[in-house]
Amino acid sequence: MPDLTDITDEQLITLSQAAKLMPSRRRGKPVHTTTVWRWYRYGVCRGGERVFLEAVELPSGVATSKEALTRFIRRLTDLSHGDRTDSVKVTNPNVKQQLDEKGLSESSTLSHDVPPAGEVNVQ
Repeated sequence: MPDLTDITDEQLITLSQAAKLMPSRRRGKPVHTTTVWRWYRYGVCRGGERVFLEAVELPSGVATSKEALTRFIRRLTDLSHGDRTDSVKVTNPNVKQQLDEKGLSESSTLSHDVPPAGEVNVQ
């Protein structure tokens, strides 16, 4: 697993806490802690590349950070969209509120321009 950043300089959170920061995709069920552990242990394949969640192993278990979770999401997004460098503008107020409540601001988490539903960007 690549060592991208020394996350020990960041505020560590448990994998359970990290799972609670993620939005639900399964009929309102939260992301399971084991899913976050798999992201750390096995990574996620995206665009032919495997992306790992940065974490540290402590005597009490595995820990990550909000910043590491943000980098993980950003890298997955970059690989899904061809490493575009523009920034996302989240227009859905419910999504903005959820990101703010979980401490994951749109500017630090997302990295691509996404038009509001029903609008198309023509370049």
